[in-house]
Amino acid sequence: MSDSSGVKVAVAYAVVCVVWGSTYLFIKLGVAVLPPYLLGGVRFSIAGTAFLAWCLATGRRLPRGAAEFGRLALAGVLFLVVGNGLLNTAERHLSSGLAALLLVTFPLWTTAFATIGHRGERMSPLGWAGLAVGLAGVALLVKPFERVESSWLGVALAMGAALSWAVGTVYAGRRLRGVDPLVASAVEVAVAGPLMLLVHALFEADAPIQWGGQAWLAVGYLALMGSIVGFTAFAYITAHMSSSKVGTYAYVNPIVAVLLGWLVLDEGVSPRMLVGGGVTLAGLWMVYRARVGRRRGTPRGA
Repeated sequence: MSDSSGVKVAVAYAVVCVVWGSTYLFIKLGVAVLPPYLLGGVRFSIAGTAFLAWCLATGRRLPRGAAEFGRLALAGVLFLVVGNGLLNTAERHLSSGLAALLLVTFPLWTTAFATIGHRGERMSPLGWAGLAVGLAGVALLVKPFERVESSWLGVALAMGAALSWAVGTVYAGRRLRGVDPLVASAVEVAVAGPLMLLVHALFEADAPIQWGGQAWLAVGYLALMGSIVGFTAFAYITAHMSSSKVGTYAYVNPIVAVLLGWLVLDEGVSPRMLVGGGVTLAGLWMVYRARVGRRRGTPRGA
């Protein structure tokens, strides 16, 4: 790899780590003034339109046929409509840092779900041990609660988001092999936007809406940086880095989220959060080491 290519890869990796870690902060800012599904619907409608236009302008092959489109649409529902929609809602009840620490469990669930079915993977003892350690870390994070940090509803929503991301990751790994990652992102995001606006119209119609500087800052950052820049940078590093190195971004995202929540929103960082987060990340590392070289997942940023 040339020096210039190495710099590009390093910059793209840093973008994935920092930008996807910072989305938790901007989601928190967004849901303070907008209903959760309206925030996601506007964000992904803007990003989806830009993604599709870019794919057409660069001559990338878009899905041909209902079957291929349907598979990508289902992935978009799992990752974004359900996953990010639940995350947005969870951040109305949780600190952004705690939400990020709970969401980082999705690789643990992915590993467990990947063992299911006739094409399921075999889990090594290290993997099962890592899963147990990771879940122990989650238990430390959520019980007993500190009143200012969380609620049972918020935890349930965050874990539901992690489970949906995990199901989407396993599904994408089995049914979307060989699909251009940028095309996949474009279709998934473009499908998610209108669907999330529909959910907003059906279930959030009476929720208060405060369009203003904070709302547009959150929407703009999440659409441009979180979706367009983040997914593009992730596609670049997956093409130029080994899967074992790419996956390390998952360890950095929650650290960025906790630091930004503390610095910008004055969110408390308790000793239990630090210990529980560390144990969860240790479990994730054990699971990841047990699976390196056997399967590349398809994670998504917040």
